[in-house]
Amino acid sequence: MTNTKDVRSGSIAYNRLDMQISQVFHLAIELYDSLDFLFVLDHHDDITLYDDEMNDGVVSYYQMKTTDNSITIHTALNEGWISKLYSHLNTPDIFVKELGFITNCHWKLENQTTSAEKTLFSTFNDESVEKIKKDIASRFKIDVKEVDLSKMVHMRTTLSIDRHKDIVQTEVTNFLCEKFSQIKVQTVKTIIASVFELLNRKQGYERLSEDSKFNVIKDKKGFSKSTFNHIIRFAIKINIPEFTEIQRFGQIPKDKEEKAALAYTQILADSSKNLDLFSKTFDEMETIIKDTPMLVGETSWIYINRCRNLLETKMPKTMFMYTNSLYLEVLAICIKIAESEGSL
Repeated sequence: MTNTKDVRSGSIAYNRLDMQISQVFHLAIELYDSLDFLFVLDHHDDITLYDDEMNDGVVSYYQMKTTDNSITIHTALNEGWISKLYSHLNTPDIFVKELGFITNCHWKLENQTTSAEKTLFSTFNDESVEKIKKDIASRFKIDVKEVDLSKMVHMRTTLSIDRHKDIVQTEVTNFLCEKFSQIKVQTVKTIIASVFELLNRKQGYERLSEDSKFNVIKDKKGFSKSTFNHIIRFAIKINIPEFTEIQRFGQIPKDKEEKAALAYTQILADSSKNLDLFSKTFDEMETIIKDTPMLVGETSWIYINRCRNLLETKMPKTMFMYTNSLYLEVLAICIKIAESEGSL
């Protein structure tokens, strides 16, 4: 079977990138308890789902199309969306689990409309099935009898064009509050912002060839369950307190409060962006604080500066980023507060 369509084919009018990101987040919540998933955005297709983030043996592909009205079978076939999905059955050395055509609206078939959450192509009326099979057979130059629609499904997403992000934020909030009953509102907001920022970055990465190795695709374009868990755990750990609590607990000198406030603002921003350097710095500082008890008679501010100096010996190459700043001191206070409250 030869695929004559370009792998990135499709109409931009029906393909809203920001809604794809919301759909991936939505699916991550839906599949969290059943799969060690890996999502890949905008590479082999709009959304690619691997059942196991450690290997590419079982995979599903999804085309996502959105419109304010409805999509007809004529449009879907003429644009090549269905044949593009079908072409994945020819991918060597993998098991294709599902081929999904996702829309936010009704799909108007021949004398039939499908709008259920999930509908197998094989259950469409005979007229629609015949039309789809003939289109695929013609494009791939195979006999109609060879066309197998058993893995193809239409999925009606619960997300809407206007409110998709709000809907997902509500879903994630409910999910996190159910999983972690004591989680704070600010922590939930941090997790949501971190995931959206990461998915945007992964989707926007365009310097991959179509024949890139699985591990490269995973690194550059993937969002896995383990990454999601890391973001959740990290946000719960850091759980940045109010600045007034940082001032009080850290015993910050009055003449340094303005600089500390600027550092606090930067930490708030960095903690929501899932930055590699921030994550590494946080982990190193957390280890130092756990391994470094306060001395008898030592004030909090002196202790915090001692921890900062220890970090400088462990990460000398990155210290230039924190020169003339109280970033590390304020970060250390955040971690020490979390430790004292039993969050770490």
